[in-house]
Amino acid sequence: IDNKGGKYSFSYNTLHKFPHPLTTSVNHWNGWNGGSDTEVDVEKYCRGLNKNREVDLFNTGFALLHKVTYPSGGATIFDYECNTYNIYYEKASDALQLRQKKAGTGLLCGGARICRISNYESAWADPDFRTYSYIKDGFSSGSICVKPNYMTLEHLKYFTDLLGENINGKTYMYQANYDVYPLNISANTYLNSHYLLEPYIGYSHVKEEFGDGSYNLYDFTSFEDCPDIMDIENSMAFYRGRLISKGSYSKSGQLVQLEKNTYNTSQYTKNYVISIFTSGVGQAAYKTYLTPCSLTRQETIDSNGVSIVKDILYNNKN
Repeated sequence: IDNKGGKYSFSYNTLHKFPHPLTTSVNHWNGWNGGSDTEVDVEKYCRGLNKNREVDLFNTGFALLHKVTYPSGGATIFDYECNTYNIYYEKASDALQLRQKKAGTGLLCGGARICRISNYESAWADPDFRTYSYIKDGFSSGSICVKPNYMTLEHLKYFTDLLGENINGKTYMYQANYDVYPLNISANTYLNSHYLLEPYIGYSHVKEEFGDGSYNLYDFTSFEDCPDIMDIENSMAFYRGRLISKGSYSKSGQLVQLEKNTYNTSQYTKNYVISIFTSGVGQAAYKTYLTPCSLTRQETIDSNGVSIVKDILYNNKN
């Protein structure tokens, strides 16, 4: 880009050719998996969906911004790593709700996240860098909504009347029943894996560390503490990804400043309309909540423990 201030150059991670737009080589979250196939054996492909759609680490960050070069000759370089998550949800088999699960490890998720940003004042200068980690209590702080699932097992019970044996001139009827367990396989995951207006993964805790050893700790709302109510139709998506706190620390671990935010989460379910829809087994209803997410309090605490609080009130126009 050229302007009066000089030329800015942008380069991207394009070590490979771009895939065909109709490639079937995609992961669970539709990121490219490195393949080029556009046609597959449908039955074979669907039976191996979980394996076929595993995340490919080699292509993490493909086509993302890698470097910005400034008119002064300085530059910023971005390094990426694969997303991971520990918390996910599954549809309950005995209730209309989602239940939280913990993997106890960092499961790979599609897409990429920043792991390092390096700033160079000139082509010969040492970088001023910062790194990012996404760990909470020893595990990934990432959380998603519904874990991708392509198979469902049904339980169908059939009853039929059959003629019995002729005993002493009389024919007896009896009822027989049997169970059938059909396995349904879909090329697309059952249930919406996330609310369409939000990212499919969020992080509740992020550490930003600078080259001199100082660091910031960020906490955000996520699926972990702000899950959907019953199902993603009752979504709390607008309340997730909000900054809860930011702590700034010296390289020795001494707190320099703590910023805390409070939102109107408790008011979320106060205002709603009822939506009714028809399914194959009857009618169902759910609540569509109308209260927007609003910041209600900001608190700043310095290294001496002195606190400054700002309360925020809204009128009915907001």
